[in-house]
Amino acid sequence: MSNLNIVKKIMLSLVLLLLMPYAVSEPLGSTEGGEQPNNCVYLSIMISNKTNSACELVDKQVIYGRMSSSTQIPVLIPPKSSAATFEMRQMIYGPDIILTYECGEGHTITFESQQDLCIMNPGVINAKILSKSNISGKYTADRGSYIWNRHGSINWTLTP
Repeated sequence: MSNLNIVKKIMLSLVLLLLMPYAVSEPLGSTEGGEQPNNCVYLSIMISNKTNSACELVDKQVIYGRMSSSTQIPVLIPPKSSAATFEMRQMIYGPDIILTYECGEGHTITFESQQDLCIMNPGVINAKILSKSNISGKYTADRGSYIWNRHGSINWTLTP
């Protein structure tokens, strides 16, 4: 991690510490009176399996954020198919999750999907493969928009 990123995280942490008393009951981006928050507080993730084997979730680590109550992380993705999209919602930091899938014996991939905090500006999306064995993966990302009330998205494609 570069020094600039460390400084940014420290500054953000200090600002959020000052805002903490106002943000403990509801996630950032929520509004009073039960109104829906701006959609940029969400990150949707879709995983497509282009291999000849089913991909099974081996491990998950939710670093920041929480899963939306109406969606869930795909546990099993059949060969040559796409799983249902799942959503994460930012809390004090933007959503960040690490997933590991095994697509046949000895074919394992671990990848991270992350979106920076969205408050008035869209959260920058970061995605990367952390490790892989006998399998490849790539992603496309679309930044959300506070102005257009649109969530960010990451679409992963796992290939042999």
